[in-house]
Amino acid sequence: MPSISPRKTQPVTPGEVRPILLSLAEEKYKNFSASLLPGVDSILGVRLPLLRKLASRILKSDWEGFLRETKGEYFEETMLKGFVLAQCPISPEERILRLKEFLPEIQNWSVCDSVCASIKEASRYPDTYLPFLRECLSSGEEFTLRFGLIMLMDHFLTPEFLPFILEAAASVRHPGYYAKMAAAWVLATCCGKSPQQTLAYFRNTPMDEDILRKAIQKSLESYRVSPDIKESLRGLRASLPSLQTNKAPRKSL
Repeated sequence: MPSISPRKTQPVTPGEVRPILLSLAEEKYKNFSASLLPGVDSILGVRLPLLRKLASRILKSDWEGFLRETKGEYFEETMLKGFVLAQCPISPEERILRLKEFLPEIQNWSVCDSVCASIKEASRYPDTYLPFLRECLSSGEEFTLRFGLIMLMDHFLTPEFLPFILEAAASVRHPGYYAKMAAAWVLATCCGKSPQQTLAYFRNTPMDEDILRKAIQKSLESYRVSPDIKESLRGLRASLPSLQTNKAPRKSL
């Protein structure tokens, strides 16, 4: 497997990034990634840990030039832009402005979820981030909506914000598969964190039945959910009317 050796941790210029990506690409990993990202073209096949290491090198050099000059022609370049944007030394307010510009470039669940996980500062600045995430939740764009949901799950899933997060996920009415699956994932994670409160929400709150069924399924699969809650979830699932749920383009979130 290609690697970035410890000796190669020095800064990297914007013009060096693509040649490095090409040197790290693996054909087998490219094929594997393509199977998880239907409809995503221009995948090189660079593993995520290597992309994170390369982002660290870019951050030591002209990261502004990299963000300005890189068009994201390859999947990995878009991922790198997201990583650099998530970690570059700017204020939360400036980061949010730049994220708003970057959001239209997010066109798959992998970039969305990986970038969300990388924005480590979000939980420290709720008054700054939550209004932005509310904007994302009201978007008609599938991956902008997903971005808002995954950010809430990754950085704000505390007792204080749990009611808001439950409401945000249960309110999703977007037809897109990846928006629905994000809402279900968030609800299932809430179930692991606060099972009784989430179970009551499942029982009493109108929501898209595709989302509810998938949230129940993922809760049943979770080792964080106790057997008695799972038994209640099975009973709730059995009470739902039969319906034709959406199918995934591939096995992915």
